[in-house]
Amino acid sequence: MTERKHLREPPIVEVVCGFSFDAMAVLDPVAIGLYWHRRRQDFPAKQLHPAVGQAPGIVLGLGPLRTWLVSENGEHVVQVQQDRFYFNWRGRGARYPHFNTYEERGVLDRCLDEFVQFSAFCQEELGKRPAPTGLELAKIDMLEQGRHWSDFTDLGRVVPALSGLRSVLQSPQPVLQMQMFEARGDREIHVQINNAVVTSTFVRGVQIETRIVASSSGEPRSTFSELNEMANATFRALIPETEWHRFGGVR
Repeated sequence: MTERKHLREPPIVEVVCGFSFDAMAVLDPVAIGLYWHRRRQDFPAKQLHPAVGQAPGIVLGLGPLRTWLVSENGEHVVQVQQDRFYFNWRGRGARYPHFNTYEERGVLDRCLDEFVQFSAFCQEELGKRPAPTGLELAKIDMLEQGRHWSDFTDLGRVVPALSGLRSVLQSPQPVLQMQMFEARGDREIHVQINNAVVTSTFVRGVQIETRIVASSSGEPRSTFSELNEMANATFRALIPETEWHRFGGVR
């Protein structure tokens, strides 16, 4: 999970790179629709979702929206709303290309390229570029029952943080919904461990989401690389090296 050690069969199923910026009122649904029209060859499908990060309260009429631009195979997603831009890599049967670029183009290079294209569009059509005020990175891993662990006791060996729950929980299939948070200067580490089901096979699993947030934005490439190292270190802390053989070992 470091630059020199990679799991042969990493359980990662999704990576999300996000930029936050001051809200741009001109970035309305019409403008985003124009951007989708320009990128339609790369992202033929689109979806509408509620905007993320909105303060709770009553909204009269149509609330803020977030637009998804989805590639043909569903592997890549661009998400746009008035104050945020996200790029997702999603596992759709393809091998994880790694975060950084090695033999093939990595997630980070794709993300930065997408943000450059989006920023150029904003400057050309709206007269203003989004200026990032924060960055975030989320990495989602799926530990499948029958492949990575057999029962809850065995899961406790893979994720020792769960082993102490065995004396409290009696069910062989307990419902897991754990959240952990730590602030380190202007960085935040969020970890969620939940029950999940592998959509394509309906196999039970446990999903680990590690999200690192930088509240101030430096140079994007170096900041994202730092956030990636923090996410990898968190994964290594959750799953000890003695259990990496469950993911094909390292290379």
